[in-house]
Amino acid sequence: SENKFMSNHSGGLLCKSPLKIFFILGKTFVISDTWFNRPYDKHYGKNHLDYNKEIISKWNSVVSEDDTVYVLGGFGIGDIYDSVFQLNGEIIFLNTFFSDDEIESKNNLINFINKSINKSLKDKIIFSQNQVEILKDKDVVLSYFPLLDWYGKKNESLCFHGMNEDTNMNNNNVCCNAYNWDFIPVNIEEVISNIKKFKSMI
Repeated sequence: SENKFMSNHSGGLLCKSPLKIFFILGKTFVISDTWFNRPYDKHYGKNHLDYNKEIISKWNSVVSEDDTVYVLGGFGIGDIYDSVFQLNGEIIFLNTFFSDDEIESKNNLINFINKSINKSLKDKIIFSQNQVEILKDKDVVLSYFPLLDWYGKKNESLCFHGMNEDTNMNNNNVCCNAYNWDFIPVNIEEVISNIKKFKSMI
């Protein structure tokens, strides 16, 4: 029978049935620099399998299957598909695979998805063609690198970025490096809400 649920790639599912149409809201998360299969120096003493399991557990503790997670970059190296398939949510990778190791991992993952009998993987795992994504409905910009300027910045629009571990709120940049957040994906809506509450108090 026809699937009654269709992903809308914006953090939710649209349910279509003969009786009613309604929108199941999902949360939107962002994360960078998880580096599956390559434990951080600060995690020395852990082998890569234990390291991967820790990230998967923390990811799934906040992300449900109805949610969307944007990966800004630095996801991992080597055979990453075993880890990816254990992660909840729709996963959207920005086009930020720079090193040869990262590109090889991406291509291996794409090949595995294409050969898989599980056709739903193509809806769950998405590779964006963009290095910068604009989420107009949330008034945010996503980038692996911190940005100096972007459309809407003067109106307090935020840039969620990866790579370094610095958050510069004077420049409207929010760092989503996994190490900063104990390897838990960052809930965009919660961050925006908390910033607004903080600004209203000062």
